[in-house]
Amino acid sequence: LGVKPSTSRDDAQRAYRKLALRHHPDRCPGDPDATTRFQTIGEAWERVQKFHENPRRWGPHADPEEEEEEAAEAEAEAV
Repeated sequence: LGVKPSTSRDDAQRAYRKLALRHHPDRCPGDPDATTRFQTIGEAWERVQKFHENPRRWGPHADPEEEEEEAAEAEAEAV
């Protein structure tokens, strides 16, 4: 998203929306990479949201594999 960790949640959200609109696959009909870029932007926004919820846990040294493991555990508990 191109925002610093010190950026407010509102400013980060504005940056996300701007990028999401610019790279949305429906707005870029002839671009085969638009979907990938749009999904990457969405993943970045999820990470920014998690960072703002708990900055110590989701700081610059967070482990993305740990996030996947927790998601798998949560899914297994839901079943």
